[in-house]
Amino acid sequence: MKKIITFCLGLTFLILCACSSEYNKEASVTPIASDTLVADNTAESQENISEKEYKIDLGTILEGEIGGAKYKVHVPEKWNGKLLIYAHGLRQAYEPLEVTLETDSSDHIKMIKDGWIVAATSFRRNGFILGDAFEDIDNLREFIERKYGKSNIAIVQGYSMGGLIATRMAECGYDYSGFLAIGAVYDISVKYTPQKPILFLSNQDEVGFPLEYCGNVQGNYVKPAVWKVSRDGHCNVNGKEVSACIDALLNWIENKEIVYEKDITMENDLAQ
Repeated sequence: MKKIITFCLGLTFLILCACSSEYNKEASVTPIASDTLVADNTAESQENISEKEYKIDLGTILEGEIGGAKYKVHVPEKWNGKLLIYAHGLRQAYEPLEVTLETDSSDHIKMIKDGWIVAATSFRRNGFILGDAFEDIDNLREFIERKYGKSNIAIVQGYSMGGLIATRMAECGYDYSGFLAIGAVYDISVKYTPQKPILFLSNQDEVGFPLEYCGNVQGNYVKPAVWKVSRDGHCNVNGKEVSACIDALLNWIENKEIVYEKDITMENDLAQ
């Protein structure tokens, strides 16, 4: 009996930790390169803060590291106050930490031209993680807003495990405007209690989980939207489909309007 009680207490503690939101915690920021070096002489920290910054055709790229997680941020010439942070899918624990931000995809280019800041983080470690990912995403947002000012719209867009991360962040009450979960994987940690808008985007052979999730949301929680792409595969979606989802999620956030179920299949424009 003692062992059972100890196990239950331990499990409860882990669940509470995964849902804890430490918005006021100071992030340890140690960027990768050192084009600029700024001394921090506060009593709490004597660390140096540095960052790598360089220009590209559409704005500026920042690269660095926050609390052990690598980041990359694409800043447009003129920011419109909107922020999107990518949450990546599962990476094996033995793989090196890597941050991926595809600046040449059609959905990314559209957002930058529209004035969004688009960012990505590696997470501080690989493997099937949730709680650390929540904190790494939040640390990156804090870093960006400390540098450029508060966002008026902030969205987390996740793929595969990142879609689950986005879903759980919506359930845990993280203060983001909305979440786009692409090819979200199922895990027993889901509670069916989203407190913010979630738009699920899934291929036709994987749409079962988001439909089941939506059917289990009850009470005063926010009913998710489930959009489908009529092709098989895992996260097998294109930039036009993702852009349509971002536009719909933004309309949902700003105007409280959303189509809850839709086939969003679009063909790639080969001329692009």
